[in-house]
Amino acid sequence: MKNVVLSFDDGRLDTYENAIPMMMAFRLTATINITTDLVENPASYSNFQSAQNRAMTVEMVKSAYEKKFEIACHGDHHTNDSDDIVKGIAKLKQWNVISGNAGFASPFSALTRCNNDKILSMLSDGSLHYIRSGVQVRRQSIWYQAAYVIEELLHSKWLFYLLNRQRCMPSNDKLKFYQGVTVNKNTKLSQIRYLIEKLPDNCHVILILHSVLSPSDPGFGVDKWFSDLEMFRSLCEYLGKNEGIRVLTNEELTKVNEHV
Repeated sequence: MKNVVLSFDDGRLDTYENAIPMMMAFRLTATINITTDLVENPASYSNFQSAQNRAMTVEMVKSAYEKKFEIACHGDHHTNDSDDIVKGIAKLKQWNVISGNAGFASPFSALTRCNNDKILSMLSDGSLHYIRSGVQVRRQSIWYQAAYVIEELLHSKWLFYLLNRQRCMPSNDKLKFYQGVTVNKNTKLSQIRYLIEKLPDNCHVILILHSVLSPSDPGFGVDKWFSDLEMFRSLCEYLGKNEGIRVLTNEELTKVNEHV
């Protein structure tokens, strides 16, 4: 059995309007990482271009939680500052969409296992249940960066697998610091399927998504941080109908790892 997590960043309006209905149609779940100040003050932001800076409302966040989607913290102001994380978690608790320790998804995938002791200590002291980050391509070797450019141009399944396989850890890994696999407008379903199918059992894949848009949506094509709605529908169908894949939230994945 392989575990897959769909992890949506920011709290974008299209996550609620486009992605959640599609996932529910295939009986899938996901983790939605909320930038709380974006939800409260979307007009103050200009860096979520594919979403046209439109965010979920507090009531939508509550509705997603009631629909059994996990709500996690993405910072109050979309930063990796420890005080900002604490502030974001406090708001999520006020909205009654988390109970107990919260998960945290690192904005810009800036956190690594060794670059911020203060935030990483929040795992050991119980302030955070887990941390989900990713890989910043500009921090990698020149060879990785070159392979990444080629992969995006050619949509190579093999390169996509090669670049991402190390982030798909066995499910008996007790660490609560996860690295996800970023999905953007250049990512093809064939690449995601190839990655999942090449992995041995007891591994997991955390897919980091942002906007999910149809060509008629105003933010479609504005930047790379979106997936085509039809591609996402096909991904949901693949995940929902594959008996060898279990779709979990990040919280559920962490609990699986804790009991292995």
